Amino acid sequence: MTRLTYRDAVKILGAGQSPLVSALDKMFGGLLLGATPLAPDLLSLFDAKSELVRLTYELVAKGIDRRHRLGQFDRIQRLHAARGVLMVVAYFEALEDADLPFRLDDARISRAEAVGLATDAFEGRTLADVATSLLDTDLPLLGVQAASVDAQEQLGRFYEKLHVNVTRFLQGLSLWEDLGLIKQLDTVEALDRVAPKALRLFESSIYRLGGECPEFAIWLTLSGQRTIGDAVRELLDRAEPVESVSPVLQGIVRFNRSALTRTLLPAEELPDGLATPEIGRAYIDPDFRLVEVTAQAPINDEDFWAQVDVRKDFNEFLLGHLSTPWAWTSPLLILGHPGAGKSLLTEVVAARLPSPDFVSVRVPLRDVPADADIHEQIERAIRLSTHETVSWPDFARAAGDSLLVVLLDGFDELLQATGVSRSDYLMRVRKFQQVEETQGRHVAVIVTSRVTVADRMQVPAGVLAVRLEPFEIGQVEDWLEEWYRTNGSYLRELGRGWFDLEVIEKYLDLAQQPLLLLMLAIYDAESGALLSDKHKLSQSELYERLVRRFAHREVSKTDSQAADSAVERELLILSIVAFGMFNRSVQWVTDATVAHDLTALGITPPAGQGVTAAHQRLAGEAKDALGRFFYIHRARSILEDEVLGTYEFLHATFGEFFVARLTWRCLMELVEQARAEKARMFSGHQGVDDTQLRTFLSWALLSTRTTTLDFLSELAARASGAELQDIGEALLTAFRNVHEPTVNSVYQNYRPLQRTQTAQIATYGANLLLLLMTVRDEVSSAELFPGVVDHAAEWTRSVHLWMSQLRTGEWDGVTELLRADRDRDPDERQSVRLSWRRSASAPRVETMWARDPNISGVVTDYGFSINFFRSAELLCEWDTDVVVTALNGPGTLFTSLLPYYMHRDDQLRSVAADLLHASFFHTNQTALEERMVVYDRLADFAGAPYLGLDVVVDAELERYLVQLLVNDELVTAEYVVDKLTGLLILDEPSGPENLALFLRLLARTEEHWWFMDFVNGLLDREAVNVEQVAEIWCALADKGIPSSEYPEALLDEAHRLRWPAREELLAHRPDLLTRLSKLEDDELL
Repeated sequence: MTRLTYRDAVKILGAGQSPLVSALDKMFGGLLLGATPLAPDLLSLFDAKSELVRLTYELVAKGIDRRHRLGQFDRIQRLHAARGVLMVVAYFEALEDADLPFRLDDARISRAEAVGLATDAFEGRTLADVATSLLDTDLPLLGVQAASVDAQEQLGRFYEKLHVNVTRFLQGLSLWEDLGLIKQLDTVEALDRVAPKALRLFESSIYRLGGECPEFAIWLTLSGQRTIGDAVRELLDRAEPVESVSPVLQGIVRFNRSALTRTLLPAEELPDGLATPEIGRAYIDPDFRLVEVTAQAPINDEDFWAQVDVRKDFNEFLLGHLSTPWAWTSPLLILGHPGAGKSLLTEVVAARLPSPDFVSVRVPLRDVPADADIHEQIERAIRLSTHETVSWPDFARAAGDSLLVVLLDGFDELLQATGVSRSDYLMRVRKFQQVEETQGRHVAVIVTSRVTVADRMQVPAGVLAVRLEPFEIGQVEDWLEEWYRTNGSYLRELGRGWFDLEVIEKYLDLAQQPLLLLMLAIYDAESGALLSDKHKLSQSELYERLVRRFAHREVSKTDSQAADSAVERELLILSIVAFGMFNRSVQWVTDATVAHDLTALGITPPAGQGVTAAHQRLAGEAKDALGRFFYIHRARSILEDEVLGTYEFLHATFGEFFVARLTWRCLMELVEQARAEKARMFSGHQGVDDTQLRTFLSWALLSTRTTTLDFLSELAARASGAELQDIGEALLTAFRNVHEPTVNSVYQNYRPLQRTQTAQIATYGANLLLLLMTVRDEVSSAELFPGVVDHAAEWTRSVHLWMSQLRTGEWDGVTELLRADRDRDPDERQSVRLSWRRSASAPRVETMWARDPNISGVVTDYGFSINFFRSAELLCEWDTDVVVTALNGPGTLFTSLLPYYMHRDDQLRSVAADLLHASFFHTNQTALEERMVVYDRLADFAGAPYLGLDVVVDAELERYLVQLLVNDELVTAEYVVDKLTGLLILDEPSGPENLALFLRLLARTEEHWWFMDFVNGLLDREAVNVEQVAEIWCALADKGIPSSEYPEALLDEAHRLRWPAREELLAHRPDLLTRLSKLEDDELL
């Protein structure tokens, strides 16, 4: 039922109520049941509006009467039908109360109008049209994703359409002409008020029914019209004894309900005496965000979800969704981060939905064959839950009119374990629902997945997607209250207190995820550390305590005398898994990948001949270590009867912490080696063996995970000054030897990626610098490349190597974190000073520090432009192409000026930058003083005796500079004239092109000698035409300059400006003819 008309709704509600349906059909002249309408019967629509309202309400009351013992699907259909007919009848109620200047039942239809009714002669203005519109127009269906405003707009559009048809009908009656203009306007105004009133009446009728049907109350809440009261509780409390359902279904119903009495963790996973609450008591309904997925919706992107409003009514939303036809036509997608409680949510939903109204089957996708059809996966889940074998069709038929709800938990596990072979899974789910509907079985499907893999899903358009939100402080407090209720005796016996708000806020970033909140609670119950620490632990300190405590407890289960070395081994395995994800730029790794890494690093022995494939995927010891920690999740799927596993951390920061932890341990071992080498009697001053550090840091850049760098900075902050000094020296030594061939090949089989040796060197070198920056405030190129005369150039070569070899996005990460200031070393050689971009506060040194500071005046590199554009052509690099496109290629004025600088007052200024700056003086409202400084530099540059500029470019520069000066209203005309005299533009052949500018300047200045010289030069070169001569003469006259001061050559042109010669020469310039005529009359010509 994805569309509903009034005709459909009456038939659904009227099943078994034939007298009522017949009465309504008569009112619609037989149109309701398909007969040919007759005008007299149709008139009853208006003659007996009250009767129509009464019959409709009676039909609704009998149609949804609980005593019918309807199945849930039939009940949902009838409730939607009831909502539909109430929507229509509300209009007639409002019409009955309308303050019209006549009575509708007084309206009579003439013979001609009756013929029109039969023949449709009125083209949409007949009563038959009104009735047909009522019966066949699609009624607005409830959409749970729509806001209340959207729902109101849909209803408003429906009533508006009905309003138009009724108005057209009335305007087609002879009665309309008899009313006269005033009453016609009154009628239109009264009819305009009918639709808003109908909307209020409809809401009121739904509200009344909300007391009888909780579904109506939930719909009201979803549309923002009413508060929900006890409707959800009433609906959920409709669960009947297990025996009330078919024997085929009883096993799955028992299994589902048992989830609420299970504890969050079994006792054997906890310290002695500690317990976790029952799921039914500890579960907190999540906040969430909801969208309808479109083809372009990036549902894996946090920025996308940040624009969606947070909602708190998850139960209401879910029950409302399951009470709409959309539930059995498309899957509902629930997304969340690891540890957000997606799996627990599916268990609670399956347990809470009341049977026999609903029959739920939860399918953990990690436990069923990934390559099986969906109905086969459901059958497998039923067998795992009940130890009973039943086919899906038999199970669904046994459900009868109950609404079937299938919860497919862990879609991401299919993707991770099987690659992209199931990326179309949601498409298959929708196809499954369509097939089921053709068989008369209506199945709602809910699919859960991690947010981060959502980009690998093929999501059908129109699917609703939910993103679970982290806990707010109030939810954390509610959860902890249940925790302390369960463990009060245990905690009091140990002298433990409760988390207060201050403690919660300290660790809210962890406590917001339900599973991590459980970890924190267990950790503090066991150690009391979080409450006892008066200062907030740094994140790295907290993580170290958490993982070490859990590792020690887990190892102690099999070895009560477990040594620290055993704990470290456990943490080492976890660190290698973390590096496996980090180096491959993924959030998860497979069994096979972990087995390969552990073997390549010598943690587990190579698989021998005869070792099973399952064992080869992951050595047993490591598998045990990974499987017993809360904060690492093993996604499991079955493909071709073989278990495939992948591993991910429940919270990404755990993986980032383990990467930082192992990096720091490798670094400290490197430092110990360096100290030992120094302490030797006959130290060879050899480079230290950095094999371990090189092995892990040659594949991905640490800056791709800024949290990893934060962890490293925290670890460095806890080191002493002497330790930091030793670490810095060890890292500098490793950096200087980064290009040296690796001598120790013990880990040569560790290759998480296929990367060239050059790429590995570049990545390792960049990582060493990032590590160095965590222990030093700043680093100079002289320190990085000691003994190299041009160490700044060596730095540039290293950077070029990194740019060419780092993976997409990695180089951008480096530039976001680091800045390079130009400097000079004690020997006045060029030097680079590196620092964190976030902490650097010193002003940047002029970027052209590479030029000789002793040179003054114009500085240039003549070959720069041509070399730059040729290099860009060969590079075929996006960033460079963007610059080339913006510069419009070589040969333009701006690009020609790029290599030129003016060196004065110990500063080197770019001519191109000055010209660009001057172009925006007006827009930027630059102060006059600053403008004049820039103009001075540009004028000095343009007037320099030899620039090496192309003659055409030089002339273009002067013209552009004159244009800027003349059009700048802040600078004085005298200043402009002074700058012009230093340029060649007054004498150059292109002078006529600047005549308009000079005429404008002449109007502003008191002096005119410079203009006379300019005009004299133009006339001597015969570079002006009669029109320009006329412009000059008129401008001089306007300034009041007597003709006696005119250049002789200009006076010689006067005969061409007198009448009648000018009439023909200047016929195209009537404005000049007028001005010249006035001058002649005044005897100025």
